[in-house]
Amino acid sequence: ITVVDSVDLGAFTSRLTLERTFNGEPWETIAEVPGGTGPVVVFEDFDVQTSERSYTYRVAAEDSCGARTTISNVGNTMLLNVSADLDGYNHLYWNGYSEWAGNVAGYTVYRSIVDGPFEPVGTTMPSIWEFPDNVESLFETPGKFCYYVVANEAGNPTGIDAVSTSNIACAV
Repeated sequence: ITVVDSVDLGAFTSRLTLERTFNGEPWETIAEVPGGTGPVVVFEDFDVQTSERSYTYRVAAEDSCGARTTISNVGNTMLLNVSADLDGYNHLYWNGYSEWAGNVAGYTVYRSIVDGPFEPVGTTMPSIWEFPDNVESLFETPGKFCYYVVANEAGNPTGIDAVSTSNIACAV
């Protein structure tokens, strides 16, 4: 999982710490970087099970004495599940994204057929976290459909709208 955060370069920060929690467990430190490295900081979390659970992250800033000066908003990952039903539809369900500085503008659903390229197949409104994909007309394919969902931000006060991408989930 890649976590990207913007940093106030006018504030003196000696260290930035990425923290993660799952299902209300205590926050744990995942990574640390020195402060003042640029307007954007990127963290990677490799010890994850993205097809099984959603994680929540935040970034803590510390001053030169090691005291926390601020904690960012929290952001959660989206966990996508898909089921192939006999009605000719694959039904997709995910948890919605939350806690951007702006708002979730909506979700874009991407589909791959038999390990082909992912292409957008639909969108949903911000409060809709499910998508029925009609695959009935694709009966001549081997039937492997994989999906991911992208949450799109709008109205971020910095003028830089973010995206968040779910795990890939397949229906066979």
